[in-house]
Parts: sequence; C-alpha cells; structure tokens
Amino acid sequence: MPQNERGLVEPFEQFDGVVATTVVFSSAFPAMYSTWVKSRFQHIYDAVLATPVNVRDLVTAEVLSIAVRTGVFAVAPLSVAVAYGMKPGWGVVAVPFVAFLTGFGFAAFGVLWAWFRWRRSAREEEIGASKAPSA
Repeated sequence: MPQNERGLVEPFEQFDGVVATTVVFSSAFPAMYSTWVKSRFQHIYDAVLATPVNVRDLVTAEVLSIAVRTGVFAVAPLSVAVAYGMKPGWGVVAVPFVAFLTGFGFAAFGVLWAWFRWRRSAREEEIGASKAPSA
C-alpha cells in the first residue's frame, strides 16, 4: 500500500479506480443488457412507441436516465470513503458531473450495441422463418 512522507499507509490513494469502475459498470451494462431485454423480450419500447413519442425521444430518455443514475451511483463510494476517514478535496465536487458525462457516453454506446443486437436477432428470425418448411 502507498505510504505518505511520515510512513503512514494511505488507504485511499488509489480510490479513483473504485469510482471509475462504478461509473463503467453502472452505465455500460444497464445500457446494453437492460435495453436489449426491454426491446426484445419485454416489448416495453413497443408500448412506449404506441404513445405520441418518437424513437429519438425514447433513446434520449433512456440514455439520460442511465447517465443520471450513474452520476448518483458515483457518489456512493465517495460517501463510504468519507465515512471511513478520507479527507476529500475540492475535486470531489466534480465527480457526479464527470460521472454523468462518462455515463452518458457509455450509455449511448450500450444503447447502440443493443440496437445492433436487436437487428441481428430480428434478421436471424427472418432467415429462420424463410427456411422453415411449409405445411
């Protein structure tokens, strides 16, 4: 473990990795997996699109909700570290905003991945249906 100039152990020296891991896993995974499940199996987006909402609004809302949730989730490890004795600097104030921007990027990537996965599975079904023997 890293030590300071007095020889004491600094347990929060590499704490930024915990926050970064929280941001990545709370934005990328829900965007990829949850979006794909909602569109493929639960058909939630079909129901939402039956209302006066277009696809752009739906995708924007999904990405923004994941990004906001990521910003909130990034504060949890910080609050635990402060409770255990970390002395936060002024940069801690920027963590939710940076987490929001990072989460927005990962969520947009995840929604794009889910869309590609949805297209691939729809195409596989179409190919499978065309090869099925007729009765």
